[in-house]
Amino acid sequence: MASDYTITEVDLLNLFTENENVRYVIPKYQRHYIWKKENWEDFYSDLTQNERHFLGSIILINKERNSRNPNLQIIDGQQRITTLSLLYAAIFERLNNINKESIPEKEKKFYDYYLVNLEKVLKIDKSEKLRLELSLTKQNNDDYCEIMNLIGLWESQNQSQTRFKTRRLYSAFQFFKDKLNDCEFTNIRQILDTVFTGKLISIEVGSNSDAFLLFESLNNRGEPLSATDLIKTKMFSELIDKLILDEDSAFKNWEKLIENIDDYKLQEKFLIHYYNAFKYKSEIFESTKATKTNLITHYEKLIDNDVNFVFYDLIEKSVVYKKFIAPEYSELDESIKQGIIDLNHISGIPSYSFLLYLFSNFKDKSELQGDIITFLVKFFVRRHLIDYPKVRDLDQIFIDLIKKCEDNKEHICFDYIVNELLTLSRYDGSSINTFREKIKGNIYSENKDVARFILCKIEETHFTRENWKNLWAKKQKKYNWTIEHILPQNEKPNTKWVEMFTRGDLPKFKNLHEKYIHKIGNLTITAYNSVLSTDLFEEKRTKVDGQNNRIGYNNGLYLNEKVFSESVWTPEQIEERSQSLVAETLEIFKFNDAELRTLN
Repeated sequence: MASDYTITEVDLLNLFTENENVRYVIPKYQRHYIWKKENWEDFYSDLTQNERHFLGSIILINKERNSRNPNLQIIDGQQRITTLSLLYAAIFERLNNINKESIPEKEKKFYDYYLVNLEKVLKIDKSEKLRLELSLTKQNNDDYCEIMNLIGLWESQNQSQTRFKTRRLYSAFQFFKDKLNDCEFTNIRQILDTVFTGKLISIEVGSNSDAFLLFESLNNRGEPLSATDLIKTKMFSELIDKLILDEDSAFKNWEKLIENIDDYKLQEKFLIHYYNAFKYKSEIFESTKATKTNLITHYEKLIDNDVNFVFYDLIEKSVVYKKFIAPEYSELDESIKQGIIDLNHISGIPSYSFLLYLFSNFKDKSELQGDIITFLVKFFVRRHLIDYPKVRDLDQIFIDLIKKCEDNKEHICFDYIVNELLTLSRYDGSSINTFREKIKGNIYSENKDVARFILCKIEETHFTRENWKNLWAKKQKKYNWTIEHILPQNEKPNTKWVEMFTRGDLPKFKNLHEKYIHKIGNLTITAYNSVLSTDLFEEKRTKVDGQNNRIGYNNGLYLNEKVFSESVWTPEQIEERSQSLVAETLEIFKFNDAELRTLN
């Protein structure tokens, strides 16, 4: 829990007006406004249809505890507070458009009360400052100012904002305007009575790290708080305060990093991998590794120590990191590019810290880079199937590997790196036996993702230019090519399957079905899994679609050649095919030639 914080329950009117001079500021380079129509709809319904509404909690950083005019940074809650302010703006405009003469005399005092308070909510009294300041990202603050200009509370200084009505902030404002379009004053008053009395919890902390720890402990269910946002805010503040860069220059430089890594989750991974990759440096050194939990604290120390170094070094290293997260868009040798794609498919992300070190410090050794990536693919195939080393140990293994390489960088080579990695991972000659047994066993139930990867790599080794297929293409986040069980998984199969597999012996079929169903010899890949499904074997072999395209085991895949050549499918066929595929798998993913000679 954060060490220094205050918690206050406030209603939605007093949030903005209790301290007439307080401003709510979304850090200039925090994420942009992302709520959509469904969010606005839920927000409006919750606020206006419930007599007592609780808006949740917001987390604010107050670095001006003794100031009478504090700027409170909104760290968690910007989507809700921005949306609330846009609703207020829409109501303010609607009130101004109502003919006051049509309002009953006894209601006019309420009309004046609400109009005055809405103006206080949106703008600091007798000031040219708006109550809320949005981030600069995606022109959010410019668009917000234009909306305030439209309702008469702000004189726009930006004459180039011609397209702001096509962007999300104005769409939200227009959404609320449409909701209020036919409302008379009585209806508006009812809405404001409900909205103004809604409650939220305001939590003030004194630093970015306190905000992050508090957010984590609250397990908030809103938009996830990004460590990147907090680190970026701290970094920009230091750069500007120390007169190293002005706001615009800092932002333009940081945009280079965003262009390389545009996803918030990947940005956070990059910050972790960067820290762990270069923690041996004098500018960075820290005994503990970076994790999601301590990332803010580590970077605050790093920024305090040398903000100029970390700012520009992060931007520089993001160019390298892009090669790992988007290899298809990077200028790499084709073999290295394919190796990184394979590494991503087999979930080799824990090695990124080491690769960041290798690609940054040994830029001219492309052959070494390619060989190491190829080896890492094999390493992760084996690790994920035998579940060793444990996932919790991987980060430290690669950190230790970096230290070993840095201590011996004059003699760095493929054999040295591999030997050190295997030593740190506590692999010995028996690991190939364990790997073989896992492949021979029920590989699908052990790890279906590894099973699919292995099958795809076997198939890809037999591709030519003429028969190449993208086995990793997806539609709606699902692979087009999926694992197909030749003997169906259904435990209650067609009697013809029982007749073929065990000559009609149902109890025997149930036992052998459990034994063989998930073995590699019973698995293939297909783009028509749902079509083949529980079909009989002879139907699966020669199936065609409505256009007479071959979609069964006669589709030309190497993996299906042996299956298509069989007239029946029995335990004997599965055993024979398993032996063949196990041998191919061991050959493709062996660490070295000597390993295969050690097999019993």
